[in-house]
Amino acid sequence: MKKNFAKHFFLLFLIFIVSTYIYTSLKWLLNPFNKSPYDFLFSFIIMGMVVIFSFLSIILKNNSLILPIFLSMITIIFSLILSLLSKTIIDVLVFIWIFFLAWVLGGKILKSGFRELPLSWLENITFSIGIGFGVYSFFIFILSLTGFLYKQVVFPSLILISILFLKDFVVLAKEVSIKIKNLPSSVRNSSNSIFASALFSIMILSIGINFVGAIAPEIQYDALNYHLTVPRIYIEHHGAVQLPHILQSYFAKSIEMLYGLGLILSGQITAKLFSLCFGILVAVAVFSFGKRSFSVEIGVFAAAFFYVSPLAAWLSTTTYIDLATTFYIFSAVYGLTLWWKTGKRGFLFICGLMSGLALSAKLNAALALVPMSLSILAISCHLSRRNFTQNIANFISFTLPILIITLPWYMVTYFHTSNPVFPFYNAIFKSPLLPPVNTFLNLKDFGMGSGVKDFLLLPWNLTYHTKAFIEGSPDGFVGFHLLIAMVSILFFTSKPPRILPFFIFIFLSFMGIWFCIGQYLRYFLPIVPIYSLLASYVLAFFKDHSPKPIAILYRALIIIGLMFTIPLQLVTFWNIPERIPYKVAFGLESTDEYLSRTLKGYHHTYQYVRYQYDPKKVKVLLAGNDYLFYSHAHLENLRTSLNTRDLLELSSKRGLSNLLIKTGFTHIMVDKSLTSTWKYKPPVLHPSFLNSYTKLEFSSDNIFLYHILTEKKASGKGIKMELLENPGFEEIQGALPARWNPFGNPTVDFSGKKSHTGKGAIKTSRKDFFTQVLPAEANTLYKLTNYIKADKEGQFARLQINWLFEGKIIRPDIRVVPAVKDKWICHSMSVRAPENAQLAVIYASVHEDSEVWFDDFSFVEEND
Repeated sequence: MKKNFAKHFFLLFLIFIVSTYIYTSLKWLLNPFNKSPYDFLFSFIIMGMVVIFSFLSIILKNNSLILPIFLSMITIIFSLILSLLSKTIIDVLVFIWIFFLAWVLGGKILKSGFRELPLSWLENITFSIGIGFGVYSFFIFILSLTGFLYKQVVFPSLILISILFLKDFVVLAKEVSIKIKNLPSSVRNSSNSIFASALFSIMILSIGINFVGAIAPEIQYDALNYHLTVPRIYIEHHGAVQLPHILQSYFAKSIEMLYGLGLILSGQITAKLFSLCFGILVAVAVFSFGKRSFSVEIGVFAAAFFYVSPLAAWLSTTTYIDLATTFYIFSAVYGLTLWWKTGKRGFLFICGLMSGLALSAKLNAALALVPMSLSILAISCHLSRRNFTQNIANFISFTLPILIITLPWYMVTYFHTSNPVFPFYNAIFKSPLLPPVNTFLNLKDFGMGSGVKDFLLLPWNLTYHTKAFIEGSPDGFVGFHLLIAMVSILFFTSKPPRILPFFIFIFLSFMGIWFCIGQYLRYFLPIVPIYSLLASYVLAFFKDHSPKPIAILYRALIIIGLMFTIPLQLVTFWNIPERIPYKVAFGLESTDEYLSRTLKGYHHTYQYVRYQYDPKKVKVLLAGNDYLFYSHAHLENLRTSLNTRDLLELSSKRGLSNLLIKTGFTHIMVDKSLTSTWKYKPPVLHPSFLNSYTKLEFSSDNIFLYHILTEKKASGKGIKMELLENPGFEEIQGALPARWNPFGNPTVDFSGKKSHTGKGAIKTSRKDFFTQVLPAEANTLYKLTNYIKADKEGQFARLQINWLFEGKIIRPDIRVVPAVKDKWICHSMSVRAPENAQLAVIYASVHEDSEVWFDDFSFVEEND
């Protein structure tokens, strides 16, 4: 009775989850971040291909696995053609070379140190390539520390190693060809080969789409800010240098060193292909684990759940490091379970090796190491009983490789900052470079509460309210299988595999620590392979214990659910109008053209600085997104540079000017679309300072480049500088005057027939008006001026300033003035800002039921 209830409940539960996910997907397809005609087109094409693959799998029946093999060949050929068209073929070929060299190097190390371990071919791939990539990281790291980071050193070294291991390359090539030939027969007899074929086909399709994104120039924030920028600067200096203006340069950097290898050998596309590769390697490792521990079908289920998720798809196209961290963490868990099953201590050493590589990539790998360490302790005590020596040996086998691999990275950080995990936990390590409380990171901005109820609702919220956990992502970003995995906690079989409780413990422990420390979605990715396997086990269990029609329904629901991840993958790339960057992939546009329209004003402004100035003689203070990789000039972010802390606090305009000049800054670059949303705007960005001590030199798409004036040229005294932006309504944005905030539907005229000067003028009424918000300095005298007229007699306007403190009005200053019919009249008022004023809200509004035309506002500081 209980069994039947569980089966019926789970089927209804699965139908509900998939239906809700379809609704979420369609909702975002209809209302994406930015409308694009390509959303429906690409979604229809790709989802149609999924349907076709599924039907072909059914038609082919026992030979259905021919389909993914054929698609793999087509994808490889297609990728090579795209590489030629996009002129990235050299990058791709270089990556293929160093990929196979890593496989050979890692394989040699694995065979030398762990010859006795019973590894399958896929497990050998997983651990060999992981070790090989780790060797690369240390190779570049050592060259950076010793000052020998030259292409003339790296390239010949790898050529020499390739020659020395030429025989191993030949053996590997033969081995791969044999495995490919035997692949169909190895799973042809499986009763689930049709379904496996469909899922493999979907994953291959996803790989092809992700490859198109991988060979396009990098446009994501963290990648351009430091993942690529730090190794690029190291290469330019031929070694590691301190970069206090890039806070993240103090993080552990093993994957950045790997990207550095790609940059020094060929370019950024080679570096991006590492990230694409890590995503595929995770899928391979998940499939291999599922196949060994459960069944082929569960392995395919889990690999598809992981790889087709929008989060994994997005990260496969950019040089973030989360996929690499995920790969090494899952590889460590894999090694741990193999040790548990076989009792061979070599697997425990591999677990420590992979854990160390994960921790040297990203500190949040520690979230997984805590439950893993507890598991090792418990399993060791169970296996070794009271044998203290065996327990110590197990402990050393796990911890020693972690220490050997991770200590160099964190010791370098400690040497420079006195805090090995800088900028984290500075209240403990007390680095003089930062205050004890870290104000640089914004983890508190993400998540949906921290109570018990919030934790219980976390799987639902992560699935259907995902945008609360990461910036710029749609809901459903992690796929729909997290909720399925939660069922594994509720429904145990009568004899569950030993691995199931272990995985549940790892899953819940990681999720609990992540929930308490920082609810940011990318940091959650390392546990996705674990719960992908849990969800797959639960699905397979209920499917296998159901009648054939219900089992077919289960498979159809999974295919449909995965199919509707496609729109969510596409709307993620909201900053690319065509979503999939096919234009640059097919060679229809150049890199500069692509960057100009995707990075918008920043790329234009960066190019202006690049061509107008010697990059070595320019130092730019930046307020906004720092796409440093494409700038050869020295840029320092106002919020994250360790060198700009005084600029955040100093309020004296003359003192700010002197400090900027003294520290060598020549320009200030401001993204006003971003700084307008800041709760606190530093004095160095106040219009009063910029108008007095800088000169606007260039602007593009709301990005403004100011040249810092010397003391002799600065107008810091005696000259009234305009604080309002677009005071005469001459700059148009859409159909409205730029920088003014509309309320209701005020009238805007750009014909020049209604204006006082220029072409722009506005007409407001009681419910229809404009405002502009400006920073204000307490106790400062200001003068507000405007020109008004009316179309009829008896109309009145307001000169109005609302003074704000922490978002609340502390005092309004209002003067009611008459508007003369068909005649422009100038009115003004001078008022002193309150003692605690932070902002001034300037109104273009009327008194009572009047209708009045406004033009030529002015808001300036008065001299006392």
